[in-house]
Amino acid sequence: MKKFATLVVAGTMVFAACSSGGEDSGGDVNDVVKTCAPTDGALALIAKDIKFDKDCLAVKAETAFTIELQNGDSDQHNVSIFTSKGGSSLFKGTEFADGGKTVTYEVGALDAGSYYFHCDIHPEMNGTFVVAA
Repeated sequence: MKKFATLVVAGTMVFAACSSGGEDSGGDVNDVVKTCAPTDGALALIAKDIKFDKDCLAVKAETAFTIELQNGDSDQHNVSIFTSKGGSSLFKGTEFADGGKTVTYEVGALDAGSYYFHCDIHPEMNGTFVVAA
């Protein structure tokens, strides 16, 4: 019986680690290490149905980049980057509505590390922001 209980707990942990960052589970997004491959400096993100289409974004360290945000809702959205969930702001994108509109944010270079991003209006829209060395 003890083995079964351990297996259930382990299975729950795997499930939690693989779940989307679209819902705020109450824990820090950085509690679960996510990795995604860095891009060449141009990121694309879609906000639709009060969710982002990605929960992990990655860029190369020490290189300025852009984030193209397409708003598929009539609600306002934006993207902001923080040192951690509840941490200091590193970048705040302008909020905008107009479903179907796309805004491109210019973001300065960041040091290598794992950060947090979310929509300021809907913080449950969030994810990990990886800056790879």
